[in-house]
Amino acid sequence: MVEPNSFSSAPLFSVCALLKNYDPKGDSDQGAARAAMLTLATDGARVLFRSYFVPGHITVSSWLESPCGEYVLLHHHRKLDRWLQLGGHVDGDEDLVRAARREILEESGIADSALIVDGVFDLDIHPIPATKSEPAHHHFDVRFLMRAGTAEIRCSDESHDIKWIPRDEVGLMTTEQSITRMARKAKVIARLS
Repeated sequence: MVEPNSFSSAPLFSVCALLKNYDPKGDSDQGAARAAMLTLATDGARVLFRSYFVPGHITVSSWLESPCGEYVLLHHHRKLDRWLQLGGHVDGDEDLVRAARREILEESGIADSALIVDGVFDLDIHPIPATKSEPAHHHFDVRFLMRAGTAEIRCSDESHDIKWIPRDEVGLMTTEQSITRMARKAKVIARLS
């Protein structure tokens, strides 16, 4: 495995461009998350690796809608024991959309997904508790709004379960603020399109 500290500390220009193009639309929390991620990205390629713990590393996830747009795919995360959107570590890939699609494939078996919104859909910085092998750190999660090309799914080893949830019933599965925020934002975008 390549150690992240062996990489250049040059800023991640494609990640910075992606973040700079994201409009938080007056949401101060989203604006603060964008500023923190832009600062992190100036640390260079090492922030793309899961072994960069101080303060944390960039991850990706997707709010994945069904082909008809009426459902969203959530999985019950095995380690965190919560219903979450699909996503995970970028493992050194500076192309964050490609990394998000890879995570969709790994966690659901869906090989075809398309961006509904060009660019970043949501940002979230959340703490990850310490484990036997890793210290506590943060995930700087860059999120995309995607549509699946198929509704056929499989449950990966990373999940207890995976389900298409009616968009209006996400709040019955979880009250986690970052997920309910994405549900609200996706609903607004669906109304506008």
